[in-house]
Amino acid sequence: MIGEWCYFEHGFTSDECDKILELGLQIPSKDAELGVTGGFHDNQTRRSKIRFIEKHLHPQFDFLFTNR
Repeated sequence: MIGEWCYFEHGFTSDECDKILELGLQIPSKDAELGVTGGFHDNQTRRSKIRFIEKHLHPQFDFLFTNR
């Protein structure tokens, strides 16, 4: 994985955000790891649970990856 991230404001409507949260909570969570490639656990630094939305694994999120 390459550590690339983006940020933008006003990208989704309130209804779309609700849908993203509802569907996202259906993805099993996992313990967060440190580093771009992961694999390093340090509970003193990071103790969160995460869920990744991956296009090839979660087709229910296709609406996120289409041109708007």
